[in-house]
Amino acid sequence: MKKTAVSLTLAGVLGFGALHGLEVPAFQMPPLTVDAKIGFNTEYVNHGRREGEKCIQMAVETGLDFGGGHGYIGATSALMLADSIPWWSHGRALSMNNISPYIGYSHDLANCCVLDIGYTAHLYTNVKPFERWLNMNDGWWGEQLYPIDDNSNEFYIGVTADVVCSPKLYLAYDFNRKEFDLVGSIRYGYDLTACGLNNFSLEGKAHVGYDYAKRPFGVKNFFKDVAGIGSFDNPIEGRFRDQCKDYFYFGLGADLVYKYNEQSNVRIGARYEVNSTSKNHWNNALFGGGHKGLIWFSSAVEFSF
Repeated sequence: MKKTAVSLTLAGVLGFGALHGLEVPAFQMPPLTVDAKIGFNTEYVNHGRREGEKCIQMAVETGLDFGGGHGYIGATSALMLADSIPWWSHGRALSMNNISPYIGYSHDLANCCVLDIGYTAHLYTNVKPFERWLNMNDGWWGEQLYPIDDNSNEFYIGVTADVVCSPKLYLAYDFNRKEFDLVGSIRYGYDLTACGLNNFSLEGKAHVGYDYAKRPFGVKNFFKDVAGIGSFDNPIEGRFRDQCKDYFYFGLGADLVYKYNEQSNVRIGARYEVNSTSKNHWNNALFGGGHKGLIWFSSAVEFSF
């Protein structure tokens, strides 16, 4: 009865206002933004280490302004077209295909920088356990498997300064892998219209990072068990000589960007990444084939609405 009375009263007020020319304020949703991207990379590099090759990467994000800031939700994905076959896997093909949904919120600070905070869930769709062959008895070998976590939870916080080159500093922590990652980056774009190339621009970027992983890939006792699979000098019984849990990495990138219209552009470019560890460190030996430095090519189509 009370609900009916309230409804009739509200309807009467609105009707009275309409008859007498009164303006009733209308609720307006804040504008919704949508960004999407699909690209192809000849290498898949994550936290300064190679984790795959010939990779299709996709991303989509939507968000809206509220509370004086910008809330957003989205997902990224990586699909390897060619699996890695590390020397220690006994011919087994491995890849780190993943889907990573995320949610976050950013807010201006004193009109000079933007604070960004969020959460990412990394879902690995086809991971296989590390395996190690052990000489259990003379003349008999046994297999020991070490499962990789097929998902992990990561929180991140970052700051972007509103100055030339848009410097960024982000800190992320993966709870399942007990991994800290701190990375700073800069980016700069140059319009090539003055050179007679309308709708073209050149973008350059660089980053430097520090990574500390106590439990890589979520494997318990990783440095005792998995990191003891072997080395390049003795792939059966040796151990990785470099078992440091932390390392630095550095990357450069350059893209030629064509702006098709206000909502879409196409980019193609090259990337370079190097880290501070040796070829026998886990981040280079497990998937990287002992290469601490990589050069690869990247391309993408981007949309924004």
